[in-house]
Amino acid sequence: MVKRLISGIILIPIVVAIILYAPFWVIAALAALLIAGAVKELMHINEKMGYSGSAALAIVFSASIPFIFLYAGLADALRASVAYVFIYFLTGIYARKDFKASANWVMSKILALLYIAVPVAHIVPLTGLENGRLWFLFSLVLVWSNDTFAYFTGKAIGKHKLAPVLSPGKSIEGLVGGLLGGVIASLCMNYFLGLGLYHYEVALLTLGLGVVSVYGDLFESLLKRASGVKDSGNLIPGHGGLLDRIDSMVFVVPALYYYLELRNLLS
Repeated sequence: MVKRLISGIILIPIVVAIILYAPFWVIAALAALLIAGAVKELMHINEKMGYSGSAALAIVFSASIPFIFLYAGLADALRASVAYVFIYFLTGIYARKDFKASANWVMSKILALLYIAVPVAHIVPLTGLENGRLWFLFSLVLVWSNDTFAYFTGKAIGKHKLAPVLSPGKSIEGLVGGLLGGVIASLCMNYFLGLGLYHYEVALLTLGLGVVSVYGDLFESLLKRASGVKDSGNLIPGHGGLLDRIDSMVFVVPALYYYLELRNLLS
């Protein structure tokens, strides 16, 4: 717990400063580093499940997605993703004589692309929206608040397990406490940062993103349970690996981006 607090005290101001003031190419580069690290950890999890193979191609392709978002746009990034999937198919077909190994190799690389690279790379178009940097900060505060309130609520009154097989520590009471904590934090963010949402809209958006956040966490728990590992890595003292830290954000960022785009379209 002490290591988590120290790491948080050091990392949070750095992350906030980068979000608010760094050039967009720096944000894209950091997104690429996050993706590369998380994909490497995912490949390690796959190896624990018996799916061996080089991670280099998956890391290179996945880490390129934020820069395609930045310099070419959303449509080209999605086209590139489709092209990468096709290349994985070709490589898997011709690289191995073991059919099972080839199929597992292809599926693990596609999972890395669609589960980590494309969603996380949405950091780039999200920060490019009007007040996008503040919206990205909003998403981080929402997830942090959700996790923190869920943890302490679960510790205090948690009795009914949310997903006892995947994550025995999570409770329904913790889920509710986390969602309510996220709503409170989001209302404060909306007020002090002038994001311009109605209170009811903030509450509904936060509840939706909070649920998405929880299931992002549970999906990573599924992968870790399947592979028998406790943490995806040990890069961050007290916090586990990169994937452990961004699992809740993986789907929150694209969900928030498309909500804001839809809202702008309808307004």
